[in-house]
Amino acid sequence: MARKAIPEATQVSIFLKSRRRCCLCFGLRGGDEVKKGQLAHLDGDNENFAEDNLAFLCFDHHDEYDSTTRLSKGLREQEVRRWRDELYKRNASQIAGESANATVTSLFNPLHRMIDLLTNYHSALGLVHQANTNEIRLTSLDKWRSCHPAVWESSSVRDDTIRRLADPAKEWLSQIRCPYVRAEDFNLVEEAACVLSGFAVSPLPMSMPEIYSKAYTTEDELWQRWGRQGEEYVALGGLVARLKELAARAGQKWSPSPQL
Repeated sequence: MARKAIPEATQVSIFLKSRRRCCLCFGLRGGDEVKKGQLAHLDGDNENFAEDNLAFLCFDHHDEYDSTTRLSKGLREQEVRRWRDELYKRNASQIAGESANATVTSLFNPLHRMIDLLTNYHSALGLVHQANTNEIRLTSLDKWRSCHPAVWESSSVRDDTIRRLADPAKEWLSQIRCPYVRAEDFNLVEEAACVLSGFAVSPLPMSMPEIYSKAYTTEDELWQRWGRQGEEYVALGGLVARLKELAARAGQKWSPSPQL
């Protein structure tokens, strides 16, 4: 029989409160870095999904906690709970301070920031898609490539980029405690972050089929590829529209940033 999964709403809540910091790295070593890890069942019962029974641990500390010798090694359940609660308090204090110092504008709204980035890509993709000369194509591709740095910044790993984009937006949605924000909205944010991070590593978009050589690809094949890309362009516009609707439902309607 397959093991039941931790409810998504519970996972999101813990990820936001821990900011994906391992509570044992934080407590035992003073570490404050984002690490890959898992949610640990503190009482050892994998069917107990109560949030108070779960803590985010890096893979090393999770393995150590789950080992058969953990009771004699001192990684006791009470200790993990204590450091987890201390980490939550510290993060909550930081979030409160950030909220107090931030001006409520799209510049400080991570969800609005994601909409800005997707809107830039949507505009650039439309220009490349409709380019009917090689000169226009090259100019449009420059605009497409110019969208990458704002998404990736200094990251070189796609997973890190996804987390840097998605987690702040999820945290913002969680902090505002709006009754009109639903659990599936967090999935939408994750989807948008994945789409954004994929553009820089995906093949360059194509322009009108008429400007390409037919020596290696038939005209029918080119038009089919171009048509599929048109569907992707429409889907991207739909994703942007859904994020705008979410922002409005959360109480902060999106408006274009000055640089758009």
